[in-house]
Amino acid sequence: MRNLIVITAICGRVTNTDIVSAAAVGIVSNNDANLLEVNGGHISCGREWAKGLLKRMGYVKRRANTKSKDSVEEFEALKTQFVFDIDVISQIWMRCLLILLSTGTIQASTMYPQVTGLRPKRAVVESK
Repeated sequence: MRNLIVITAICGRVTNTDIVSAAAVGIVSNNDANLLEVNGGHISCGREWAKGLLKRMGYVKRRANTKSKDSVEEFEALKTQFVFDIDVISQIWMRCLLILLSTGTIQASTMYPQVTGLRPKRAVVESK
């Protein structure tokens, strides 16, 4: 159950008490539906149970606000670091691309025909 909640949150999906409760009911129903309270069993996966589970896992209800937690100086430092990281990554990709082009692993005409002005070679089918 915990893995399901964590993966759901990582994927950017809504993770609230309704989702957790529904997932728990599905998991219990898959194993033995008679254990659920609605079927005469003793397990209740309601809103309070889901709130408790999320609280034990360290999830809190987030509310959007417009207050920034970073100062202007911190923002500029973060922005500079971000631009530097993007520059380094693009240089690494460019080196890899040049190596692949120089070894003949890939051809520029098949990657960017509109830029090079060349068209990819097509197989010629001879008619009889």
